[in-house]
Amino acid sequence: MKKDRSYQKIILFLKELGLNDSEINKVITFFKDHYNTEENVYPKMISTTKMLLDYGFSKEEIKIIAKEFHALYAYNTEFLKERLSKFERIGYSKDQIKKMMRRCPPIFRTSDEKIEERKQLLNKIGFSNKDFITMTYKNPYIFIRGEEQLTANLSYLSQIGVSLEEGKIIFRKFPRIIGMDSSYISDKLNFLIKTGFKKETILSMIKISPSILAYSESSIMERLNTVQSLGFTYEEAINIYSISRGLFTTRPEDIILKMNCIIAAGYNIDEARIIIKKYPAILSLNIDSIKDKLEYYNEIGLHDIIVRAPKNLIQSKLLSEARYNYFKRNGLTIDETNYKRLFMGEKQFVKQFNKTKEELLEESKVYIKK
Repeated sequence: MKKDRSYQKIILFLKELGLNDSEINKVITFFKDHYNTEENVYPKMISTTKMLLDYGFSKEEIKIIAKEFHALYAYNTEFLKERLSKFERIGYSKDQIKKMMRRCPPIFRTSDEKIEERKQLLNKIGFSNKDFITMTYKNPYIFIRGEEQLTANLSYLSQIGVSLEEGKIIFRKFPRIIGMDSSYISDKLNFLIKTGFKKETILSMIKISPSILAYSESSIMERLNTVQSLGFTYEEAINIYSISRGLFTTRPEDIILKMNCIIAAGYNIDEARIIIKKYPAILSLNIDSIKDKLEYYNEIGLHDIIVRAPKNLIQSKLLSEARYNYFKRNGLTIDETNYKRLFMGEKQFVKQFNKTKEELLEESKVYIKK
């Protein structure tokens, strides 16, 4: 890096903060365009850094902000302090503010007027003040995007078959969609169709798990390839993701772990594949939940039933255990001929046996203690 004596203090300061030579050069270039000497800048660096540390920012967080937002040290320290206080008064916690500043440092300079404009815009669309806090926390770029960018994708989603209310749900779940280029979303939809998914399925997946729009094509293919590596055909992999439409949020390595968990619970590999094909949502369950349920049904002799009708796994183990204990206390044996009574809907169970879920769970606790 070229040495400049008038900026040596700043260079040393930024090095101590953790910036590399290339990053320091960018900061110095910015200040040379706005200030004549370091005497105008260096004191602000010291006071602003101290203020941010006192607020609760770590040195690493300040480094990230300074690297992305060169104007950080161009502002008066009191001005920046007031900006932080303003966000607190709006309703953000200190932790939220720190994360927002780290994700999108330029919001340090967001004016009161701009904040109010964004709030009114989201209110006008139909979002509450609570939504405003949550959405801007998840996507602080809302504060610096143009108004047209913020509303364009709501219009685009309506054009492809998503209702206004559904669009608002998507925005709440995944505020990052605000500001995405509509052509990017269109390209992602076309890719998924080309991959083998039906348009209706894709729209349903987006409604359930809109973060799929942020996944790269290679990330999507990695998930499909992972399922194939477990012995499923490509068509079966597409079907598994089509049925369990929130499965894209499960990491590929976790899918492998869950397949292994099914096998470790006493099911052979062919049975594991049958269970997954019939009930793909099992791959979205917690590993401990999969293990506990499968081992329990093995224990009470319903191994083959679970292979034949794995959708019964949707019922909690606690409820199954409470019902099983109830039948056992009353001399009723559960086997392949009458197992369906174990998985009855709540209303039907109460009608037939006059026992609510709450009553059964309480009685089961007493029974287990005995």
